Amino acid sequence: MRFVRPPEPELGQTIFLVGAGCSVTAGIPGATSIARHMVRQVAGRFELCSSDDDIVVCYQALVADGQLDPPVPVATGVALTDSTIDWYRVYDDMFRRHYTAPDDVRKLFAGLVKEANGAINWAHLCLGELVKQRFVSTVLTTNFDQLVLSGMMRAGVLPVVCDGVESLNRIAGAPEHAQLVELHGSRHTYLLRNSPEDVAAVGTDPQASAAVQKLFQHAQAFVVVGYGGREDGIMDLLIQAAKAYDNKPIFWVSHSSKPDALGNKVLDFLATSRNARLLLGQDADRFFLDLSRLLKVGAPSAIARPIEMIARVIRDLSASEITDGDIRAEIATAGVVLQRIREAADAIPLAQDVDGIIGQIRELRLAGRHADAYAAARRALGLTVPGEPDAAA
Repeated sequence: MRFVRPPEPELGQTIFLVGAGCSVTAGIPGATSIARHMVRQVAGRFELCSSDDDIVVCYQALVADGQLDPPVPVATGVALTDSTIDWYRVYDDMFRRHYTAPDDVRKLFAGLVKEANGAINWAHLCLGELVKQRFVSTVLTTNFDQLVLSGMMRAGVLPVVCDGVESLNRIAGAPEHAQLVELHGSRHTYLLRNSPEDVAAVGTDPQASAAVQKLFQHAQAFVVVGYGGREDGIMDLLIQAAKAYDNKPIFWVSHSSKPDALGNKVLDFLATSRNARLLLGQDADRFFLDLSRLLKVGAPSAIARPIEMIARVIRDLSASEITDGDIRAEIATAGVVLQRIREAADAIPLAQDVDGIIGQIRELRLAGRHADAYAAARRALGLTVPGEPDAAA
């Protein structure tokens, strides 16, 4: 995978599409886990099962009461179990029958995000850093959790936000500012698009079609991470755009090691380009770790340089035309605290601390500076580094 950082202030025209697989390690459940959650919630609402009952018991109770479509018959002699239930089908049926009002959908997803307790994972921090470093211009997401936005904000990026297909007219094919498109809306959107009918309608929406076509026209690479491709509407948009601007570099990164676990249209999408690649068995966090290392970006600045986040706020606030003495005093106090934090950090003897040495070597590896990491390790061990005096002498 080869990305090129453009000269400032231009943005690289690499586009990412991220799905639920990117959010799992942040505590946000995927579609199958959400389906189980809804089954238990709805079955409890109708008093058809208790919180202690097995999920299969709750599912069968809903089917028997006519609240869910009956399951597709399993093979003869095979019992209906958690692993044989088509939870994707249940997910769709739930939104068709029981979670149809905007308030119900928002409440469901707000609760799921609340249970994650504000967690953010490595994938989204790295993605935000890639945007900050101008490798990535546009991020599309099917997720409701707003972790992509959070990752960008923690990297110091304030993107143009399209919160659903209704505002796709904000999106530029060759943008001058970073863009975030939340295809199904976010947990704060008035109308989330989660029912099968709403998701399918995206494929025929003229604004959605025009926006994706514009993005593909200018794209230098299109990368999909953590998305199963099971939504026909979105896949139809991608296929149409990829056919119009064929042979673009496309990378589909899948957590599953089995190609047949992907949606039926994924291979159709990849077939539009002789430069398409399918990467199987990839953990999203690890993928972004390796990609950042390859691009010599290193760890996200929010982790590698946490003090700079505070410094940026104080610097920006100090540049404002505030004349009130009390406010200026508060800003000055914050500046003094920041300076003391920096002095304390500089005083930590990392070079003599084993954990510090290991941390330095790790940072060099994460930044793709393998030769420097090797040299630092040899110095720490008292061995000769080529081109330097004998450390053991």
